[in-house]
Amino acid sequence: MTATLLIATSVMIIFSVRSSMAYVTRIDQCEPIEIARCRAMPYNMTQMPNLMHHNTQENARLVFEKFEILIDQHCSDVLLFLLCSIYVPICAVSLQPDAIPPCRSVCERARAGCEPLMNAYKVPWPESLDCSQLPSYERGVCVSPEAFVKPTKTSTDCPCKRRKPSYRICKKFNYQYGIRALVVKKSISDQEVVYKVKVIQTLFSGKVTVPVDTDVLLWVNSTCVCPKLRKGREILILGHEDSTGTKLMISPLSVAVPWRDAWVIKIQRWQQRMRNQQSEGKQKQSTKSNSNKKRRQKLPPTHTISVNDPTMISHKPPK
Repeated sequence: MTATLLIATSVMIIFSVRSSMAYVTRIDQCEPIEIARCRAMPYNMTQMPNLMHHNTQENARLVFEKFEILIDQHCSDVLLFLLCSIYVPICAVSLQPDAIPPCRSVCERARAGCEPLMNAYKVPWPESLDCSQLPSYERGVCVSPEAFVKPTKTSTDCPCKRRKPSYRICKKFNYQYGIRALVVKKSISDQEVVYKVKVIQTLFSGKVTVPVDTDVLLWVNSTCVCPKLRKGREILILGHEDSTGTKLMISPLSVAVPWRDAWVIKIQRWQQRMRNQQSEGKQKQSTKSNSNKKRRQKLPPTHTISVNDPTMISHKPPK
């Protein structure tokens, strides 16, 4: 009986020591976050390799820095969380050995807010941030800002540059809708600022239908509420749609100025001028393509290198 108890006790001690050693080994995989922007995350320890297969934080930092210009645009309140959770993921080795990815919904929110801004500069959404490859909250292990802390309120105390409508601005940002509207109210929905406006006149639109004499929503989806719209004001608004083509967005790139009847003719002229330039560009491209085709047709017969003497060039022998 005593021998049996001794053996059982020894086994328990060995198992306990091994479990403790395994836990310490797993904890040793964690390291403090070194990327400055990500130190504001609700966690302070990360693990490598990350979700992009970087083995060191230095490698991750070099790629992360390419996104800093986009972060500074305040196009989405979850963009920083998305990038940090990918490049310096939370260290949760006690839960699972591999890095835990962000939830798909986080990626989709960031994309919806920032892709219109990127498209305005003719920059596509990065293939490396493919939202469809991330797990949904219901079907996998993933992280989101709501899992840590209450979502931060959208900031209204941020620099807001007022953009004046002009042909140069319209061409540069390639706006997808232009409306004459009356600001009805401002509200918050799912941590996003939303403006309700009554459309008085639709100057142009894209995928989203903008009917006249109806109330429509303009989504901010940004940590910076800009431009600021005042209730009761009649204004001209030029902006973009979200990446899904289902929402009208208003962002720091948008135009929101007091309405003047002269805007109608000016914007029509700018739109026509842009269409003409696009048409001319297509014609030049077509002419260039036809010219290259004719040039290829006029090329001399194919030449080959003589097998016996590489320095001799002779015509391709007849069939």
